[in-house]
This record gives sequence, structure tokens and C-alpha cells, in this order.
Amino acid sequence: MIDSELIKQADQLSRQPGKTAEAWAMVEETAKNPASAGYELSEKERQQIAWILYRYLSREHQNLDSTTARRMLALYFPLSDGKPSLLHSMMLKLAISCAKRFPELDFHRYLMKWNPALFREDDYVSDEKNGVTYPCLATLALVRASAYPESGGLKSLLRLADASRLNKTELLKVMRRRYCSQMADAVKGGETQTLRDLLDEYSHTLCWGEKSGHHSKALGFASRHLNGDDLRQFTEFFESWLTVGFRDDDWQSVAGKDGRLYPGVAEEALKKIFDIIKSDPWRFREMTERYLPHFAEGAKRETAGHWQRYRYAKLLMMRKQYPQALDILRGVRGTMSMNWYYWADLAECTENAAEKTALLCRAMTLSHDPRFTAPIHLSLAGLLADEGKMAEAAHELAQADAIRKGVGARCGKRQEALAKQLAGVQPTTDNRRLYHQNAARADDFLFCDLPWMQGVIERLWTSKEGKPVARLRLEKGIEAICSQSKLRNIAPISEGMRILVKADMSGKPRILKVTAQPASPSGTHPLSHQSV
Repeated sequence: MIDSELIKQADQLSRQPGKTAEAWAMVEETAKNPASAGYELSEKERQQIAWILYRYLSREHQNLDSTTARRMLALYFPLSDGKPSLLHSMMLKLAISCAKRFPELDFHRYLMKWNPALFREDDYVSDEKNGVTYPCLATLALVRASAYPESGGLKSLLRLADASRLNKTELLKVMRRRYCSQMADAVKGGETQTLRDLLDEYSHTLCWGEKSGHHSKALGFASRHLNGDDLRQFTEFFESWLTVGFRDDDWQSVAGKDGRLYPGVAEEALKKIFDIIKSDPWRFREMTERYLPHFAEGAKRETAGHWQRYRYAKLLMMRKQYPQALDILRGVRGTMSMNWYYWADLAECTENAAEKTALLCRAMTLSHDPRFTAPIHLSLAGLLADEGKMAEAAHELAQADAIRKGVGARCGKRQEALAKQLAGVQPTTDNRRLYHQNAARADDFLFCDLPWMQGVIERLWTSKEGKPVARLRLEKGIEAICSQSKLRNIAPISEGMRILVKADMSGKPRILKVTAQPASPSGTHPLSHQSV
């Protein structure tokens, strides 16, 4: 048996540091079985025992195992008076803490028994300490409970609480943080379907309000892990996600653990969209129109790399906006001119047959994988046939035909028309010499917008890696270092030799073209000519 005085003594003892376990031992049997007191406990006595329970659990819950902690949390309900109170709120806060440690604790069920209608006014107020704002108890409880499938989600739970008092922005932040944490766990555990479900839930519930780091993080998960058969879900997710939009930070490159820089969230997502559009431009033409402004924004930023600008140029080409695309392509020549497809893209931007031939021939001199060059061979076949070079054209057509048959692709109408035109023509055995002869004129097209600059070969030497290097002194005292291979068209070279140079001056001077011929009085080189 236990009497009122003993409960009072235990209550006083539990307030003393280090005495909570001793106090709890005095009333534990009564808490487990109120009838053991020998009489019906008063409301005050129940409250006193509930406080003793709380003080003990508050101090010891980190040391308890899951079964004991859950059992003690359950002991509170028979002692509760079912009214809003500080103790009622404190017990819920303890349950949240235990739920973080013990996944088997069904917090949604606990909250329903606790009753969301019993939040106090203070439970809707955020706490601020040392300049840091902490979410209110109601937000923390609703967010954690919404993770359980049987809860019906946040929308269902909001109907049970006083949603008008909640800070919706704070609730959004906490929800996004929780979803991102669950997504990270799903990725770590290889739970692909769980990640898909989380992204789907996120897109339907949290793509509103303000921009945030966690909102961007969610897009990062979608960009990296929705591939293959999941691409449709990615496009749907991205469309919803853009309701809020990109932050400035999303356009910045991200440093990886290996110290290398990787594309930011914005570039990563837009690359995925670009790859989808590129796979079938006609089918995804509406997607091109919808997302073109975002590609344009990325291309114009100071942090934009050549890939962001290149993708924007490609989309403009799909829209037949060739002059605008050409301006952008010329702007990335310093970093992309060693790629064969770059020269093939330039060829699309001119209607001049001689320029187009030169550019496609340059592409062929750089290509090392024939699987992707069938369109170039086919274009060259038509251009060479128009020039009357039928044997060379027949060779290009044969190459295109062989490549397409090798990958099981069908011949188009253009290929069939050329086959009729060149029927009976004996093809050349090799067009490599023709490629190199024409490719020499491709630079004139690419660099015609740049002025010629006076320069002097100041020094020639061999680097530690064994590569011949030259230092040039350009106009206004500008210094540029380049490989001696850039000067091969004016060999032999020597220190003190005067030359003319075209250089990319957008950053560190990059030598693009060199000639020994003098400039004309107008200041332009006689070999330069305007492109279409």
C-alpha cells in the first residue's frame, strides 16, 4: 500500500539532483497498478506520480533500452488528466526524443493517444537560443508522425491540430529536412523504390513556399538517382520542383571529397533535361520551349562553364536560331575545339557550302569513333557531289551506309536519293587527304570574329615534361604561353620573330591561330572573311 504522504515525499525527492531513480522506485508499483495504492488516487496524486515518472524518464531515457523506454512512456497515459498542460507537452517532447533512437516506437500512434488537440498555445511558438531558432513542439510532432504511412500524411494531421497557429515556413523547413534525411538513408541502403516513393511524396506536398538548401538537395537526389525507366518521374518531379525555383548557390560548382569540382544542382538537373530532349528533339520540343529560359539563365552567369553554354547553343540550334547559337559556340572554342562534334555543330550554323565542307572535314580529322559519324559522312557526300567530286562523295556515302547497317539503322530519304545519284560511281579508297586539305580552312570560319594582334616570339624552350613551349609577347605587353605546335604553320620559328596572333582574351590569354603574314591597313588579316 502507498499513502498520500509517501507520494508527496517521492514528489519532493524527485526534484533533487540525482534522486529521480530513488523517487521513482517509491511509486513505480503504484504507477504500474494504481489499484495497489489501496484506495482511488486523487487527480493531484496522479499528477504527482506523472511528474515523478517524467523526471526519471527525462534523466534516464538515454540509458534505457527500447522496451523499457516504450513501456514507461505508456505508463503516463493512465496518469494523465487529458488536458493541455506543461507536463503533457513535456512528455510528448520526450516521446519525440525516444522515437529518434527507437524506430520501433510508433510515434504516430503515441501522438494520437496524446491527442493533437491538446497542444498548448506555447507549443506553437518557436524557441530561440543564442541566435538559433528551433522549431516549435507542434511542428516537430506533426512532422515526425507524418512519416508513418497510417498517418495519412501531414495534410491529415493538420486537421487534428490548430493549423492556423503553425508557422507554415518553419513547418516546410522541417518537413524538407526530414524528407532529405530519409532520402539519404534510402540511397545509403540501396532502397531504390523507397527513394522513388519519397521523391513522389515530396513533389506532391513540399514544392511550394520559399527556396531552401534542402529543397535543392531533394532535386540533387532526383537528378542523380532517377535514371532509365525513372526519367518520366524525374521530369514530373522537376516540373513541380521549379514552382519554387533555383537559388543562386545552385549554379555554383560543388567541391567533392576528392577535391575536384562537380556541377552544381542546377547544371546537374538541366543536363538531365538536355539529354532527354536530345534523345528525340521533335518529340520533346515542348520541353525545349518550357526550359529554354533556365538554360539561358545558366549560360549567362559568370560561373557558367563551357558545357552550360554549349547546351544552350544546342537548344537554340534545335529552334533554328543559328546566328545566336554560333555566337555562343564561338565563345567556348577555347575549351571545346578539340571535340569533333563541336565542328559538326558549327557546320550546322552556316549555309555556305565551302565553310560547311571545311568544318565537317575538321570534325572527321578529330573523330576516333565511327559509330557517331554517319550524319557527317552523309552531309559530306552531298556537299562533295554538288562540287562534282563524285568519287569522293561515293566514298562518304559508302561509309555512312556501312555505319548505319552496323547499328541496324534504316536509310533515310536523303541517303536513298544520294545512292541513286551516285549509282555506278567508283568510290575512292580513302578521303583522309581530302579531310586535311579542307580542314585547314575551318579556322578561318571559327576565328573570323577575332582581330589579329601583333606579337613577338620572345622565348622558346622545352618543358620538364619534354614538350616544346613558346612564350609570346602580344600588344599592350600581354604575355601568352603556348605549345610550339601552335606555330607549326610558320616554321621555321625563332626568338624575336614577329607574327600575327588571334587569341581568346576572355581569361588567361589562349593562342588560337598564328600567321607570319602582315596585317592589312584596315587592321584585319587578308585571309579572314565573314561567315554567314
